[in-house]
Amino acid sequence: MGELAVRFAVVAAVGVGVWLIARRSAGARHEWPKGVLSGPGIFFFSSRTCDSCHEVRLVLEDVVGDDYREIAWEDDPDGWVAFGVDSVPTAVLVDRRGVVLDDLVGLPESDSLAKWRRRLKRM
Repeated sequence: MGELAVRFAVVAAVGVGVWLIARRSAGARHEWPKGVLSGPGIFFFSSRTCDSCHEVRLVLEDVVGDDYREIAWEDDPDGWVAFGVDSVPTAVLVDRRGVVLDDLVGLPESDSLAKWRRRLKRM
């Protein structure tokens, strides 16, 4: 009976691990505080030590122009703490009430940013 319980525990642990990985890959979202950022807009959390942040800036400028606000760790660590940002680069789409509608961690795809821009125009 003990061996059966161990096997069940291993299978359950593997299943939970696979579920967590699949969920993160599918775009699990961070729970952002409501009403903190003044929207609507696109906010880009960066750091001067972030190597890939420059690439994200280029994509943002190419797709949305200068229609985003960058929040660097070195300039606003309190903003980062308030949002629980723990990885860069991170971009977020915020509505008029300051509610985060979507977030992207890492290098965003141009298509996703173009959709964000269209959503902003409708707000």
